[in-house]
Amino acid sequence: MRRDRRRRPRPFAMAVALLLGVAAPVEAKADGGLAVAAPLSGTYAELGEAISNAVQPATMEDDACQAEAAVAVAHKLVALRPGIVIGHPCSSAAIAAAPVYAAAGIPFIAVGARHGDLTDKRAGPNVFRLAGRDDQQGRVAADFLARAGGGRPIALLHDRTFAMSTIASDAAKALAIAHPGLPVQQFPFVASELDYALLVDKVAAFGAGTGGTGAILFAGYPSEAIVILRALRAKGVSAPLLGVDATATAEFGAGLADRRGEVFVLVSADHGADALAARASAAARLARDAMRTGASIQTGAFEDPQLGRIVFDAKGDAQLPSYQVNAWIDGAWKPIAASGDAIPLP
Repeated sequence: MRRDRRRRPRPFAMAVALLLGVAAPVEAKADGGLAVAAPLSGTYAELGEAISNAVQPATMEDDACQAEAAVAVAHKLVALRPGIVIGHPCSSAAIAAAPVYAAAGIPFIAVGARHGDLTDKRAGPNVFRLAGRDDQQGRVAADFLARAGGGRPIALLHDRTFAMSTIASDAAKALAIAHPGLPVQQFPFVASELDYALLVDKVAAFGAGTGGTGAILFAGYPSEAIVILRALRAKGVSAPLLGVDATATAEFGAGLADRRGEVFVLVSADHGADALAARASAAARLARDAMRTGASIQTGAFEDPQLGRIVFDAKGDAQLPSYQVNAWIDGAWKPIAASGDAIPLP
């Protein structure tokens, strides 16, 4: 009788399925070990190098931070049958590659990819994100503004662009839910104007009779932020101002260095090569721990020496901070404590 020589799912594939809490697909014939997909060349090579150095030993592939290249890399890695893939820090690359890993049943932990679609339109239960989400900026801003404002009116300034108006709207929604009755108003403006006197008058009038405006969100860019903030101060509006991540530049910090304790910015918690390396290191430790113990990535809790407790929600997003409040300290934007009812000073 002829022996059936068809390949069957290997034991490691079954183990991976147990980690995910799903049935083992026949396609996932994993041999084990970690693989890294990251931009190892081009503009974002520094980020790719940080990730690759953090996840050693591992199979490395260059996705060039491009969707088409990422798909090719994903197919190549799937053929090598790694236990878990880590990386694709550019959102377009991660979103394009995720369906390939999902179809093969190979767990994929994205680091650095912040676009909501990666998990909102999750390709499969084996896709995870160990990074912040861009759409959390408004919510984080709202929390800071409410505490900094001390119950007084909150002014939300934005430059009318889709990205900035979305952040302001998200902040307004979060404030309405968490602090019903708190006066909140959006103030759209046009970028590159030479005179913002009318805008400043509106913001000043908004806080009149209530002890003044409590806090200000600025959703725009540094050049306008500097001009508008100086005009607000000249008008007597002394409320602390929180800029979005686009304002976290040396230009903005140096231009308002004398406003320490009055000006803050939001910075993504995994911004920069060092922070990205920390997320990649955590992903590698988590992956190896899950493979060794059989713990479920989706439902398990992992203790990391750098990031603390890591738990993934139903979408596959790690429950970690997406943004941090920073202040300009010693020539750089640096994280500050963000707890308590008063303005968190450095």
